[in-house]
Formats: sequence, C-alpha cells, structure tokens
Amino acid sequence: MLHSPVRLPTQRRRTSIPGVAFLVLLAGGSLCAVHAQFLRLGPFDIDATAGLDAIYSSNVDNVRPSEAEERMNDYFLVGRLSLNAKADLGKHIRLSSGFTLTQEKHFLRPDLDDRTRSDPFGKANISTDVEFGRYTLNLFYNHDSTYEQKEGQFVEGSRSKRTYRRTDDYGGRLSWRRGRLSWQAGIKAASDRYIEDEYQDGDQDTLDMDFNASWQLTKRIATFYGYTRSRKELINQPDSFEGWDESQRIGTTVLLLRRPNTTYSFAMVKQSSQGDDAGWEPAHTFSVSDALDLTKTLKLSGYATYNIKETEAVNDIGFTYGATLDHQLAQTARQRLQALREPADTFGSTVDTDSTTVGYTFTKQDLFIYNLTLTLGVQYKHSKPMGEDAGDPENTWQYTGDLSWTRKVSRKMDRVVNYKYKRERSNIQDEDLQEHRVTLSYKYTF
Repeated sequence: MLHSPVRLPTQRRRTSIPGVAFLVLLAGGSLCAVHAQFLRLGPFDIDATAGLDAIYSSNVDNVRPSEAEERMNDYFLVGRLSLNAKADLGKHIRLSSGFTLTQEKHFLRPDLDDRTRSDPFGKANISTDVEFGRYTLNLFYNHDSTYEQKEGQFVEGSRSKRTYRRTDDYGGRLSWRRGRLSWQAGIKAASDRYIEDEYQDGDQDTLDMDFNASWQLTKRIATFYGYTRSRKELINQPDSFEGWDESQRIGTTVLLLRRPNTTYSFAMVKQSSQGDDAGWEPAHTFSVSDALDLTKTLKLSGYATYNIKETEAVNDIGFTYGATLDHQLAQTARQRLQALREPADTFGSTVDTDSTTVGYTFTKQDLFIYNLTLTLGVQYKHSKPMGEDAGDPENTWQYTGDLSWTRKVSRKMDRVVNYKYKRERSNIQDEDLQEHRVTLSYKYTF
C-alpha cells in the first residue's frame, strides 16, 4: 500500500534554486524586523543560518584505490546559506518553504570546482496545507542537487564513487474524514539525473498514484480498499520495463491484541508487476508492533509484517521487520542494536533489492571534556537483487568512528571540530573502501 504522494514525469532541464527561493519570498510582501526570527516578509516568519566548513579528506571521491582516476586526498571549503519560512495564510491555510545554497572550493582537486561554479549545490522546498470542511489538501515541491552518493540504493558492483545528482519531486495529497469513514488520494512525480556518464544508467522518471479508503466497523474491525499505480522509466535504458505496476486490495483488518499491537488482515489482491498479472487471489497479512521498557535502562521497539499469498510478484518480500534495542549504560553513555529488512531501490533497475541490515552503535558524551562525543559503529548488510536477471548478492561490513567537539563561540555562533573514519568491506570487491575526514565547522544563526 503506497503512502507517498505521486510522480509526474519531468523534463531534463536545469532548475534555478535562487529563483525558486526568490519567488517564494517575494510573495510575502513588505519587509519588517522581528525578535522571534531573522526577519518577517509579509506573513512569512523567516529563519536564516550560514555555515563554513574547512575539510580534509583522504578519499574525497569515495572510491577504492584501484578505481581512483585523480588523487584521492583533498583540502576544501564548503560554504552554505539556509533560509526557512513559515506562514499562516488565513485560518485554514499553512505554507512552509526552505532554501539552502552550498558552494565548494577545492585546493588539491580543482576539477571538482567546475560543476559547482556553473550549478551550485542546493535544496529548495515548498509545501502548503489547506483545510476546507472535511477535506485536507497538501501540495509540495522539492529540489535537491548534491555531489554525494545517493543513500538507500543498492548499486550492483558496489559503485561508490561520489557523483553529482539532481532530484526534483512534486505532487499532492487529498484526504477526507467523517466519523468512521475516511479516504485519501495522492500523486507524486520525481526525476533523478546524474552528470557522470557511468551513472547515467540511473537517470529515471517515476510516477506514483494511490487511493485508499477505510471504514471502522467496530473498535477492532475495519474494512479497506487500496489501489496503487506506479511506473519507473529508466530513460537511458530503452530495453528496461516501462509499463505500469498496479495493485488492488480489498479486505478486512482485525485487531487481535492491543499490546503488543497485533493485527490480522484478509484481502483479495490483484497485482501486476513487471508485466506479469497474477489475477485476483487471497492474501493473509500478520502485523505486530510495540515499544517496551524492559528495564529502566533497556528499551525495545519494533515491528514485523508477514504476508502469505498464493503467487508472489517479482518484488514481493514475504517477511519484513525492523527492531531497535536501546541500552542506557550511564548518564552519558548508551548503546543501540538495530535490525531491518525491507525492499530497497536498486540503482539503474526497475526491480527492488531485498535488503537486510544489522548494526551496533556505541555513543559516549562528555568523553574527556564537556561536549566531546565519541560514536563507534559496525554494520552488516546483505543485499540480494530481485528479479529474473538479478546479479549476485552483496555482503558488506562497515566500520565507523566519529569524534566531535562542539563549543559555543558566541550567542549566535557555534564551532564544531570533527573527525570521522569509515571503512567498508565487500565480498564482491578485492579492496576495502576507507576514508579519514577532519572538519572544522562554524555555524552562525542570524
């Protein structure tokens, strides 16, 4: 069942982030100073921050030694300016927007400056909520351009090179509720674009639409109907699947237990995935979720969902879960164990990846002096591509260390000195990927 709004195809063109921010702010009207925020522009309350980072990286491209085409280490500066605006336009209309502009200056790798001069990194977003009667309408637009590896994607062959990516997504969601009846419909469009030739197989346009309705018959029993329709178009891969994936579900959910929250759903499901239509068939779903205080210092939270269907689609994962165990060792020390299994986006593919992750993190605050924080972590990840032409599974171990010292220079300025270490080992790579990074940061709040 789809929870995010929808994706309409977008053209491959440059987006002017300063232009978006200027239009958003211009709509506000006159300018006057206020005490609670940086400034007030018409009905907009605006907060502003500026930052400067001085960074040394032993692996600025985030590559393995044999993959390096230029020198790996670099010294560089990163400057950023962020503006956030909120406004209540009447009793039932709320508007929020944000804008961040980032510029880099490299000293040992001037080739990395070329793109930021012509197209600076940045983020822009605008969202509005409108309430009228029993209806609520949300409209949004987001832009993100960055020179980093995209998180949350399994990249077959473990391509980890730092790459420039531009993403735009926009859409809307309309919801209605009256007593025990409710429904909502959404649409979301998105486009991803990569500059480097070796990553342009990941250029894509996606479009998602969904409609969901429910009727709470009793406190424990509800009926529902859900419909989703989505398409992912890999624009540089003409042989990839370009059709629509569709799913319909109609059924009943029963609350079996309140603690832990345990539900059982029976539905008739019709699913079409990657061109295969299984027709209508029964499906059973068991779900459990809860948060428990095992002791005063030990907390467990998590969820699990198990699906049983006669015919599984190419992207189906029958068992998904997420769990976190938090242990407060002392007032300034804690450890956390996490486990997660979920479908993940596969870079350059219309088929998902079965991703399982287990991680451990230890955090110690005020290590030797106040505001000195040490974080150590280890993570194991098993990524299994799905589909008929799927490649070999990848197993990765990642080790991280983070030592950070924060100090307030003045009422409006903070300084942070940070050291990070990352090492990644993969079963399909002969070399480890590692980086040492030292950062001196200043942040000023206007």
